[in-house]
Amino acid sequence: MWVLGHIPCCGLRLHVWEFVRSLPERIQMCMENVEVFEKTVDCFRESDTLPLLLEVLLAIGNYLNGGTRLGQADGFNVEALAIFDSVRDQDGKDVRHLAFDVWLNRFSDQALQLARDLEPLFANISRAIIKDPDQGDILDKSVRVTIENMDQMISALQRELKAKKEMLQEVLAQGGDPADSFRLQMPKLFEKAKDSVHNLVEGKDRVVSKYSALLAWFRAKDIKSKDWCLLWDDLLIPSSLIAKKDERFKKDVMIPSFCRGKPLNLQSLRTLWDLENSRLQLQMQPQEECPTSDQSPSAHAQQEASPQPEFSHKPRRSLRPTLTLDDAIPVAF
Repeated sequence: MWVLGHIPCCGLRLHVWEFVRSLPERIQMCMENVEVFEKTVDCFRESDTLPLLLEVLLAIGNYLNGGTRLGQADGFNVEALAIFDSVRDQDGKDVRHLAFDVWLNRFSDQALQLARDLEPLFANISRAIIKDPDQGDILDKSVRVTIENMDQMISALQRELKAKKEMLQEVLAQGGDPADSFRLQMPKLFEKAKDSVHNLVEGKDRVVSKYSALLAWFRAKDIKSKDWCLLWDDLLIPSSLIAKKDERFKKDVMIPSFCRGKPLNLQSLRTLWDLENSRLQLQMQPQEECPTSDQSPSAHAQQEASPQPEFSHKPRRSLRPTLTLDDAIPVAF
């Protein structure tokens, strides 16, 4: 301790050394988060099958609005995906059951490919069933990496870099032994640290720009990245469908399929949506291989549409399941 006490600006030196030595690990963690969210953004732009699912949803919306000016829409606001569950049939199933019956059975190859396309999205979401004293079992979802949290972490790192630079300048301004190892080594080490933070900021800014471009591509308003990820995960994997299963089935099938980070497959999705014979298939069939598809459906469902109409209360003919629209919902077709 006596030796340390005679080192000029000893405390400042230790702070700077600790920052420089710990920085590579922190940079690596942040870069991994940047890459995770970049893959999440890219999977939407690179998927050829996502537009087809949106076309199916659009076709159903147009059918429900048949006979009105709202039944010939070219697209719908992406935020409307969150309220499709408001239209239900006499058995309590919402309109998504009809959509995914069509999607998972008539377009099974494309459905499986879409599950593969959106794997980066699903890998960025953690799901777990928790016990609530009032509501019983609840499927809790959390997004592992978001733009907003990533930006906060990197901004804090930039502020820390600035503070440690001021400490370094204060130490160097004190003068002293020209052979001091701190004076000889730290300026170069600190310059390297500054470059690594600069590269991290550039990577973060690139992903932020990509995310903004993605929202513009969908003609979406300003949506936080957490809400964006949950919007799509809730569309395909609604929490209520898992939570309402019986205890044994949740433990044996739902939790392994949706809460353990496994890739999605058609059997598990059919089981989730209570489609015909899905439970038997899930137990007896092996996991499907990802097929190759030459189909590249166009993205009609992403065009801008007229503002804030509602579903029609009078479908032109009965659907399976028959939809009763006593409480029509506002959807921007």
